Amino acid sequence: MRIVAIDEAGYAPLLGPLVSSRVEFESLEPTSLTNSLLSSPFPIKDSKVLYNGRKTLHRLEQPVRSLYPESTTSGSYLKAVAEYGEPPFYWDPTVKLPLSTLSSLEPVSILSSASGEVRFRGATSLYFSEQKFNHLYLETPNKAELLWSLLKGHIRAVLEKTKEDVLFLIDRLGSRRFYAAHLWELFQKLPDAVRETQNCSEYRFVQKDRIVWFCIKTAADLTEPPVSLASIFSKYLRELFLHCLCKYFGERLGEEVQVSGYRDRRTKEFIRQIEKRLDEWRISKEQLIRIA
Repeated sequence: MRIVAIDEAGYAPLLGPLVSSRVEFESLEPTSLTNSLLSSPFPIKDSKVLYNGRKTLHRLEQPVRSLYPESTTSGSYLKAVAEYGEPPFYWDPTVKLPLSTLSSLEPVSILSSASGEVRFRGATSLYFSEQKFNHLYLETPNKAELLWSLLKGHIRAVLEKTKEDVLFLIDRLGSRRFYAAHLWELFQKLPDAVRETQNCSEYRFVQKDRIVWFCIKTAADLTEPPVSLASIFSKYLRELFLHCLCKYFGERLGEEVQVSGYRDRRTKEFIRQIEKRLDEWRISKEQLIRIA
């Protein structure tokens, strides 16, 4: 069975891309994968739990690098995990990895050595730069729909490349509980089985050669280790983007820049500081500042 977990980072900031990532595994059953990730030498938890500023970046970087140890620059990492997308103007592909001095330089397997029945099949990140996000939001002023378009890209890519049974584990999009109409876009049919509760929406599609399950849960990034790992990949790529943003503007301002990109005081002060100079640098607000 192919097990695919999906989660996002950067849903509601002022700066930085919206990133959605999937991680794919082959496993006989979800429990084997969960147990293997829980036995990882690195904690596999929701990225919001693991990450609290640059001093904790190694908590994201270590599990990512354990699966992609050959990526020694930001450019090689983006090439390894990003299927498509136009990087923001401040992107620097020459940044050396790891970013954190606390990240292990020696590759260590994230999967338990006893988990022979679990195989990692890759991670993929899709993203909208600030400019792309703003353009799409003006066409469809609904952030949940923009996130769904990334989610749909993940689902289509998986279904096109594999013919085996697939289980999708997905963190619920906000408070939405009903997804059958959205899944119609992909399958052109209603689900063969539906179970929609307060905290979990489950669907089953029976196809000619396989069965496709969806489990869309509230707080799946907290309770499902595969989804937690997907959140780590999303957050790590977003932090790479933010690192490049800070580097880009730090060089132009002649001072160190450290911002989260979210709606905190430091980020808002940084935006006020540079807004008056954007014309000088030939940068439009639409390229940099998210409108929603």
